[in-house]
Amino acid sequence: MTRDISQGGAQFESAQELAHREVVLATIPWGEWAKAGEIPGRIVHIKPLGDGSGEGPGGGTANGSRVLTSVGVEWLRTAKR
Repeated sequence: MTRDISQGGAQFESAQELAHREVVLATIPWGEWAKAGEIPGRIVHIKPLGDGSGEGPGGGTANGSRVLTSVGVEWLRTAKR
């Protein structure tokens, strides 16, 4: 779920395990962003969501890999919209 998006990067929630400084590709399927295609970005911030017990707001447990994290991404190139 996308929380914020700008020319500099984005913040979103993810159940996927991501690492700090990992490079990801984002495709934003709405509005002018859809014309940009895949946009490379680097993970610059990861914050677990929930109470730390392993139970995330998306349901499931750490063993079930459904724990949500808040992820911040910095674009590696300017998105051409």
